[in-house]
Amino acid sequence: MELFISIIVFVLGLGVVICLHEAGHFSMAKLFKVYCEEFSIGFGPKLISINPKDKKTGKKKWETTLNLRALPLGGYVSMVGESDDAALTEAGIGKLPKERTFSGVSHPKQAVIMVAGIAMNLILSYFLFFFGNFFSKQMDSYTNRISVVQTVNGSDSPLYQAGLRTGDRILTMSMAIDDLDTDDLSSQIIVKDSQGKSYDENTIESLKDDLVFTLSNRSRTVSSYTDIDYVLSDYVFASDWSTVPIASDSDTYYVYYPVSSTVTYSVELTYESKESDGSYSQEKSATLANIPSVAQSDGTYAFGKVGITYYESYVPVSGKEGLDEISWESLGRSLSYSFVMQGSGIADTYIALGKLFTPSGYQQVGSIISVFVVNEQAVSLGAYYVLYIWGLISINLAVLNLLPIPGLDGWQLLLCIIEGVTHKTISKKFKERATIAGFAFLLVFGIAIIILDIIRLV
Repeated sequence: MELFISIIVFVLGLGVVICLHEAGHFSMAKLFKVYCEEFSIGFGPKLISINPKDKKTGKKKWETTLNLRALPLGGYVSMVGESDDAALTEAGIGKLPKERTFSGVSHPKQAVIMVAGIAMNLILSYFLFFFGNFFSKQMDSYTNRISVVQTVNGSDSPLYQAGLRTGDRILTMSMAIDDLDTDDLSSQIIVKDSQGKSYDENTIESLKDDLVFTLSNRSRTVSSYTDIDYVLSDYVFASDWSTVPIASDSDTYYVYYPVSSTVTYSVELTYESKESDGSYSQEKSATLANIPSVAQSDGTYAFGKVGITYYESYVPVSGKEGLDEISWESLGRSLSYSFVMQGSGIADTYIALGKLFTPSGYQQVGSIISVFVVNEQAVSLGAYYVLYIWGLISINLAVLNLLPIPGLDGWQLLLCIIEGVTHKTISKKFKERATIAGFAFLLVFGIAIIILDIIRLV
């Protein structure tokens, strides 16, 4: 069922993002009375073509034919005069006045038509972020309320076995490694500073009290999920040696000491249970004993798999507690924070483009396969993440189309600017050849990242 929902969301999301982009071009072209022969979603062979005919004359009722094509990798609006006037009038349109062609309208109008698609994607991304922030549940790291995962690795999670449930508030939390021999640490450990310099036994001895506390007991009064995560996530052990940073007034010391790969740990906590009426019970306590460390893909062992995650709330505002309801107080925050998210998304996209051809950069590039995988992950997390991911996809489409690559909106915009500044018309033959080269490059690049995605999946 989740896969089915992911497919539906993917198709709808892709359709909306592409349709609104092309609708931006189309609406401005119609406003300036440019003749649009075709509004197409997708490329390649036609699957569906819509343009009703007049029963008496047999002529098409609409100027523009709506087409759905086989490859859902984008879309386009065919405007007479955008590339070659003759090529776009083969369908019996007849000779058109120059002012009804793309090349016949002024350069500022041409620029508006080209920018309109990009603007629509940016507007869409903002509203997706806003609806996600204002109307959707999201992970709330500002309070100490938690969500309890019932199963971990096929069995009841330690937290669920201890009696905690989603909505409970954790008050205090401490964590300790089981059977840790703290008396003999100074004879086994190596201490280095942040520059890699080793320290002698006297320095180790002076750090021993801090070290013993760090390794044997992490204890804290918690008021947010960040505090809870701090207690649970500080231990990461390699199979032979562990590394634990200990901050001092002048430096951070990195302590290395041998550990067993079968390390277990225990957690003690106090909490308040959420009652059915939304109130909270008296303070309770629970102990989670002998929890095994969890092997990570990089050969280390991490702690924290006790069945706890962020609480999902409609009101992610510091100090806000109580019933799960939409708060009108979050309207202003949603309006402003959506702009912040949009700006961050645009900046991140340009940063990723700047790193595209670096050794690490190409790992961040994905085809439509990656889009589906990320969409599927978002569906599993909830509506907020679906809206957020598609907001980012819409931003990516806007930024990529702004690139001055032949075949993209940015190229047409660049031509408009050059012709407008120089007052000279660029050769149609050059435009056609550049467009063909641009589409060839985009096709090869698209196939390459699809192959890269398939290799990653395999």
